[in-house]
Amino acid sequence: MKLKKGLILVLSMVLMFASSAFAYSIGNIVDKSESDYNVYDEMNILTEQNRAYINNTNEDLKNKTGGQIVIVVLKSLGENNINEYATELFSQWGIGDEKEDNGALLLISIGDGEIWIEPGYGTEGFIPDITAKQIYRNIVSYFPAGDTTGENKEAYRAGIMEGYNEILSCYIEEYNITIDESVKPKNGLSEESEFNFSEIVKIMLVLIVVISIVSSFNKPKGGRKNKKFYDDDDFFPPFFGGFGGFSGGGHSRGGGFSGGSRGGGFSGGGGRSGGGGAGGKW
Repeated sequence: MKLKKGLILVLSMVLMFASSAFAYSIGNIVDKSESDYNVYDEMNILTEQNRAYINNTNEDLKNKTGGQIVIVVLKSLGENNINEYATELFSQWGIGDEKEDNGALLLISIGDGEIWIEPGYGTEGFIPDITAKQIYRNIVSYFPAGDTTGENKEAYRAGIMEGYNEILSCYIEEYNITIDESVKPKNGLSEESEFNFSEIVKIMLVLIVVISIVSSFNKPKGGRKNKKFYDDDDFFPPFFGGFGGFSGGGHSRGGGFSGGSRGGGFSGGGGRSGGGGAGGKW
């Protein structure tokens, strides 16, 4: 009995370490908060018009089916295997609808010359491996053979958009719907309401000036000298805690406000994929 318990303990520890090693082997997963809604493009291959088209059609697709097609373009996978990376990214980002698991991921690593198409559990029925393989072949037919520099952006752009449209067509046929490309994403901050960092600083400085002016009227009664609202060595009033917690330098991945055109990621609820799909090199 003791020997049996000992073997179970050893096996449990082995599985635990194996799981940890696997998790480490597919590290450096891109944070979805850095995506432009359904697009993450480290190589800046896709134009603003391409991004708008992908995001708008995705919004209409999500409204009508819960489905989602995410495009991720990386400079390199590092030491990661593209299939494993795609599966982990799919899970962490929660691509697709929570109940239907009907998301799809098109992952392109330019520096490695690799592509992978990852369907969710609910998507595998209408994007089986054989279909994913054909879409992959159609994509790479546009790519410059053997070139992994990413310099010929027009060729890469054509291939990526071809792949996206073919995947979108699979959804259209499966759900018997039409897609409106003018429907703009609603999640995240709109262009009209989005604040960048400099605007926030300006607002806070105005507040500081107003409080400082108000504090100058706060004179004590009697003949005593006015006690300053804040000490000489404190630049800001204590109302702001001396701004001791403020840090004006550096950026953290995915944190805070974004002053660019990114949508601040998306709120996907799915994320389960069966490890299927297809891809390869070009």
